[in-house]
Amino acid sequence: MLLTFMSPGWRRLLLCTTVLSSSLVTPAIFAEDTPLQSAPAPTLLPVPVNDQSTEALYRAAMESASTEEEIILISATVDGADEHQQQSSVQPHVTEVEKGSSSRRIRKTAIEALPLRQLHPQHQQAANAVLDDLSLFRQLPAYQCELDPRVHDYFTEHPDVAVSIWRAMAISNLQMTQRNGIQYDLDTRDGTTGKVTVLYHSRESCLVLCDGMFKSPYLKNAIHAQSLMHLRTKVASDREGRTFVTHQAELFVSFPSQGIGTIAKLVSPVSNAIIDRNFQEICLFIHVMWQAMQQQPGWVEQIAGRMDGVHPTRKDELVKLTADVYVAGRTEALRRSGQPVSLEVIRPPTETATIPATALSR
Repeated sequence: MLLTFMSPGWRRLLLCTTVLSSSLVTPAIFAEDTPLQSAPAPTLLPVPVNDQSTEALYRAAMESASTEEEIILISATVDGADEHQQQSSVQPHVTEVEKGSSSRRIRKTAIEALPLRQLHPQHQQAANAVLDDLSLFRQLPAYQCELDPRVHDYFTEHPDVAVSIWRAMAISNLQMTQRNGIQYDLDTRDGTTGKVTVLYHSRESCLVLCDGMFKSPYLKNAIHAQSLMHLRTKVASDREGRTFVTHQAELFVSFPSQGIGTIAKLVSPVSNAIIDRNFQEICLFIHVMWQAMQQQPGWVEQIAGRMDGVHPTRKDELVKLTADVYVAGRTEALRRSGQPVSLEVIRPPTETATIPATALSR
């Protein structure tokens, strides 16, 4: 029985019911999936063919960028990347600034910090039901990384986009489907399913409720669990003007079955390590996407084109965000170096010939 609960399916249940919040959004990249650390962003980017409409969008973007740093559409080159791209060799990195903990003192403080008073009465009742029958608690490590807050905000508001990107990158098979403004369905395709409800959401605080179930032919009955995930975010700038985002989350898990809860506590040293790692992976993912938007916008545009299972507008929104981040980054770099800011300098070179299929598969 203990070996059964140490199986990948059991670990997936712990991770999925822990549902990493909207922004780091929940469903985790599981330990047996390809880790992001071993998959750095590509250096050769497939890109769309440039045309007059793209040129017009660039010029409109430059007019906006002078005040709002906005742009509509971007693309990058397959060959002959510009100097900015060639020098973009900084490796993705997130820093652990606080260790994880499961202590009673931390748990008490974490419960007091929950935004329960801001919740709808029905949501308050659901959250308190988890807290009143708590089986496991974990404060995940705090991770800090350089990041544009707009990228953080986007993936917090649209966690299903992150999950769709994971599928496009062959990182995970997880399915996350938006049902309405605050609810998502989860399916790992291996017997674990769940429903995620965003109870409260601001840039600084996001509280998520997950109701999950794991079914297996090796188990007589399905395993049911509920969890609360409270994601806390801090944004700060250093003396050089760089923006850093710090993420930390608290996880509260309730198993209706006392026997299951007891076994979960026995294996918690292992499950805690897995959950901590997956939280780090998700923080790293957001940081990598920000870097790609700055350095390899054409690659992000291609990934957006391969997304599925999301609202049709999400692809254009992701491309526009990428353009915003790219223009802002290039503009700031030019200003710091004392170079003039112009469309010709900021715009990445674009491929004008047909892109071979081999390039698109990289």
